[in-house]
Formats: sequence, structure tokens, C-alpha cells
Amino acid sequence: MKPIYSKPAEQSLLASVLVDPSVWSQISSLTAEYFYEERHRNLFKAYGELAAQQQPINVITVAEYLQKHQQLRAVGGEAYLGMLINSLSTASYAAGYAEIVREYAQRGGNENPEVFKGVYSLVNLDAATFEEVKYCVPGIIPEGVVLLTGAAKSKKSFLCLNLAIAMASTQGQFLGKNVAPGEVLYLALEDSPRRIKSRCAPMLSRQLSLPGLRFAHNWRPLGGGGELDIEVHLRQFPETKLVVIDSLARVRTGNLSRADYKLFDRLGDIAQAHPGLTILVVHHGRKLRNVFAGVVDAILVLKKNGELSVSGRDIKELALTLRFNEQILTWQLYSFSQGELDNAAAEPLRQSRLTSDENVRLRQAFIAYGTKLQRAFARGESGQDRIDANQLEQELSEKFSQFEISSAREELQRSKRLKLHNNFWSLQ
Repeated sequence: MKPIYSKPAEQSLLASVLVDPSVWSQISSLTAEYFYEERHRNLFKAYGELAAQQQPINVITVAEYLQKHQQLRAVGGEAYLGMLINSLSTASYAAGYAEIVREYAQRGGNENPEVFKGVYSLVNLDAATFEEVKYCVPGIIPEGVVLLTGAAKSKKSFLCLNLAIAMASTQGQFLGKNVAPGEVLYLALEDSPRRIKSRCAPMLSRQLSLPGLRFAHNWRPLGGGGELDIEVHLRQFPETKLVVIDSLARVRTGNLSRADYKLFDRLGDIAQAHPGLTILVVHHGRKLRNVFAGVVDAILVLKKNGELSVSGRDIKELALTLRFNEQILTWQLYSFSQGELDNAAAEPLRQSRLTSDENVRLRQAFIAYGTKLQRAFARGESGQDRIDANQLEQELSEKFSQFEISSAREELQRSKRLKLHNNFWSLQ
């Protein structure tokens, strides 16, 4: 079974003492047994012995102590001590690192019943009980690690911002669903503060007053201390229920590859250690999404036409049709397909669709557009079986908004009998 501990936390805590020896007085209540790796236990013991002898704690004295006790090679030599120092961003988080090490040690890896740590039979399963899947967005996005993929310019970041704002609000909604309030850490690594403000303002009617929604534009890579920084933030702001990483390419080194499942493993450990947390990772492109299917709790695929598919290990597959409201820069639920949904998941979606005034307007616009088009073809207007879309939509603009008309146009383009070319409708 995979050991449950935070290697970056252990390394950063040990490095903090080497960089700032005064840190020792803050963490001396720990014992070597709190560390999972043996070499880290040996290093901590060396610190304690040097402190007891009133000797300074630094790279030189620690290396000499380990050499004297024939442990220097076992811990990785002076090169490992140097690596610890070079990988540390700051020693000011030492207390936070210590809490992470302490928490994992106290958990002791007992995340599952003892019987499931080895080989077990169906008899064991028959007597076992497991919690139901918990959701960040009821029936749509589960808690845990979620991967959001899609082509570039498919407005994935807008979807993430919509969710972040909904969760940071007192009574927020996302895609017609009520979401439980919680604080949010949004790693907007591809955006600037200017862009974040320009996007959030229309979503919030210019009232940018959500203190629980926090942004960062620079972050250490995952595997290079980034996951540890997330842990520290979660302890500083324990009410955080959503972490958005936008995007994956910005928190890793090199090109994306199949080996990156380890990054999701690390994120999974964090989510598991913080019940109620969802980590939403944005990835541009869908090429490797199947590779990560086994290490994430759900995969969301957003297409440019607004089709959103949801799949996961323990959830039913779901297909939603969304429409992007250009005025408030918000994705909104337009329709859904039943697929393999069970009634419990489908009914809330059906209710939210039928009770939404905006979706009623969208259907009315669709019917009006289709009716006008049908009548125009019946009259044989233009003499060439081609209908000017601009002229027809100008007539509709007296009753419907541009967003409603555009949505109706997109729906009509799905018809196998209709074709839109150079802003002229024709029959196939």
C-alpha cells in the first residue's frame, strides 16, 4: 500500500533548520519518529544531539556529526544536505511544515480498515460499509482531484472562475446547482491581476467583494515544493474547499507525459488529507486525459460548442449542454442528455432547467427562429432556397437578446437538414 506522508514537508522542515537554526526551538517538541524516511529521522536526531551539546546546527556541523557516526553516506552525503537548502523557498513556514509532518505521522497510514491492506475476499466486502461519493457541485463535480480538459480557447478558465465565485459566495449557484460555501485558492498562472479583474467584474456586477476568493499568479512546480505550498495555504486558511490550478503546464517542468500521474498522486494525497476539498486542474488538450483517468476522481471535457462531459471512477457519466453568456462572462446550463444518469442525479438538473427563466427564453428564441426559417423556406424567399441569416435575426432582435439569438442559431446548426454558409441558410 502506498505510504502516506509528505516528503516535501519533511525535506523543507529539515532544510529550515539548516538555513535558520533558531527554527529548532520552534519544532523541538517533535521526535524523530514523526518522520517517515529513515534518513530524515537520522538527520533530525543529529540536530537534537548537536542542540543538546550546544553546538551550532549547520551543514558543516551536521555533516561532521553524521560522518563521525558513519551515517553521512546513508543520508545521501553532503550533496543531499545541499539539495535540501537549495530547494527551500523560505524558512518562515517552518511551523507549517512541522504541522504537516505531525499530521501525517498521527494518521499513520490508517486510511482504510486493516482487512483491506492485503488480500481479502468477498466475505470481507459483504460486512464493509463505504461512504457515498461526496460532491463539490451536487451531481456534477465530486470532491477530490478533478481534471478539466479541452481545446485552447474553449473558455475553460471562465468555467473555473464561475465555480470559484459561486463557492466563495454565501449562496452561490453553479450551472443551476446550489453549492456549499467555502474559501477558494485560485492559481491563475496564465493570467495577470488585470485580466482577473476584467473577467470577475461582469460576473459579480462590478461588486468585487469576496474576501474568501484568493488568487496567486506565481507558484512553485509540483514535485518542486508546489504541493507543499498548497498544504501550507490550507493550514493557514482551513476553510478552503476549492483549489484551482490553471493550468497544469505551469506547475510542472518539461513536457506533459504519462509519468505525470505521480503529480496527480501527490494532489490526491492532499485532497485525502483535507475532507471536503476539491482540487480542479486545468489542462489544455485532451490527448492524455485517458492516461490520467486512473489517478483522478473525475474528468471534465469542455468543447468549444459548450458540450461538457463528466466521467469518473465512482460517478455516473454525464453530458451537459452549456451556453456562454457574453454579457456576464458566465457558462449557464442549457440542456442535458439522459445517458446513463440515475434518477437521483437527473431530477435536480431537470428541475433547474425548467425553473430557469433564462432557459425558458432560450427555448422560446429557438422556436421563434426555427418557425421563421421554416416559413421562409415554405415561401421560397430569395428564389434560390437560401435565407439571409442576418435579415432574419434582425427581425428576431426586437424580442430576443443577441445571446438568445446566437444560442438558437447554434442549436439549429445541429440539424442534419440545415446548413449555414456565409450567413445564408440552405436545406441539405
